[in-house]
Amino acid sequence: RKTPTLDVEQDPKTGDVTITPKKPDGTTYPPGTKVEIPGKDGNTITVTIGEDGKGKVPNSELPEDKVPGTGKITEPGKPEVEVPNVETPGKVTTEQPGKIEITRKPNGDAIVTPKKPDGTTYPPGTKVEIPGEDGNTITVTIGDNGSGEVPNDKLPKGEVPGTGTVTEPNKNPSKPVDVTTPARKTPTLDVEQDPKTGDVTVTPKKPDGSTYPPGTKVEIPGKDGNT
Repeated sequence: RKTPTLDVEQDPKTGDVTITPKKPDGTTYPPGTKVEIPGKDGNTITVTIGEDGKGKVPNSELPEDKVPGTGKITEPGKPEVEVPNVETPGKVTTEQPGKIEITRKPNGDAIVTPKKPDGTTYPPGTKVEIPGEDGNTITVTIGDNGSGEVPNDKLPKGEVPGTGTVTEPNKNPSKPVDVTTPARKTPTLDVEQDPKTGDVTVTPKKPDGSTYPPGTKVEIPGKDGNT
């Protein structure tokens, strides 16, 4: 006999579980169907199926560790059907970082240092994601000193507020923490005119304030859109 199945999928970041009961022919069950999956200490977790044919179990309602057992599906107006070999995933525990500190070098490079709630740093190999341009993220790998670097030219043109996550080696990503990615520093052009002669002196400077080498070409606005 073909039996129904229970697809149990867990979001690795949030820990929330999506349950999709399917009939033997692969179709989903109607809204209002009740599904039971194994819980802690012999108890069960009951889920009501929605319009999309799925039900959800929040991470907080899951057992500490995975629990194998038998599931049950009860379609409205019909007897329950048992589904063997169902495994309920264990709860995903995610750490809440204290903060993600970002400082700057004179040349504009960003130093990213995630801190735990007690102020200690994270181990080498930890990955930090911070907001980038156009909805993208910037990934930083933490070194032996507890920090990682983002080159100035990899930073966004303007500062980007948002949230960041911290992922220790062999662990799930942390809960999000507020962080603002600073804007990249740009070179400057000092333009000074001698009031007596009218001659102009142009001094290009790097983001750290140092000057450019001899032979560097500089263009400034000229007449009729020329430079």
